Amino acid sequence: MVQNLIVAHRQKPHIFPPEPWPVWNTCLRSVALVDEQFAADADAGETIYRGRDGYQFLLELACGLHSPLVGETEVFGQFKTFAGQWVQQRPQNATLVQRLLSDAKALRTQFLSQIGTQSYGSWVRKNLTQSDVHVIGGGQLAREVLPYVQKRVQTVTLHVRNPSRAEFFTGPVRAFAASGFESGAVIIAAPVTAAEVSRWLGGRAPAQVFDLRETSVSDPVQAGAGTQVFRLADIFDQIEKTKRRLLPVIDQVKSEISTRAGKLAQQGLLRPQGWDDLSA
Repeated sequence: MVQNLIVAHRQKPHIFPPEPWPVWNTCLRSVALVDEQFAADADAGETIYRGRDGYQFLLELACGLHSPLVGETEVFGQFKTFAGQWVQQRPQNATLVQRLLSDAKALRTQFLSQIGTQSYGSWVRKNLTQSDVHVIGGGQLAREVLPYVQKRVQTVTLHVRNPSRAEFFTGPVRAFAASGFESGAVIIAAPVTAAEVSRWLGGRAPAQVFDLRETSVSDPVQAGAGTQVFRLADIFDQIEKTKRRLLPVIDQVKSEISTRAGKLAQQGLLRPQGWDDLSA
């Protein structure tokens, strides 16, 4: 029941522990589904949403309305993963979670499917000029970026700490510990340090660096005077123009989300609607 939903929100670097609540961590925030006792003792650094407001907040997040890239596709993928964990920990909430997934999918299709760049991968592909690309990382961000890059360039080489765990990638894979860069563009999609990247480059200067780390400003990679560098903060700045253009669309989506949350709050019982979206 949505009436029993309590959502706690923290801005990073403050995060919730993975237990005892379902927790969703993004690059900017940490969200947990807490109980009334925790909510009553929440400190000033936490925002608590209850019932309808909690549902509305989660739906806005799943639709990418609070993301630097409005409507970004990665955040919906993250939400689907979180939804699966939520149901595992609280199977009694399965119909509520399914309702969230269904609403998010419908809203994204209706309002957010034709608004241009909606992911880091599509942004990188748009700005990539090199035919040889080296991607550092094998986690979720790297997996989301890779399909976009592979459609754009001739050669993509993946550099990971443990090549045996990169079975998902069909192209060349090298150990990140070894010096594997020769020329082209570098996409940093893993929580490595700037010092590690510099050692890996071995004195060679990439033509382009797409630094997608959260620490790209506080721990900048020194790539050479002739290197074109795109840091995560720079990407956010450049997409602000797009966000301003999308303000009317955002208002439309928020209005529809408010309407759906209100209707749900008036229902005394949620009826099962299936559970296929998690595997879609």
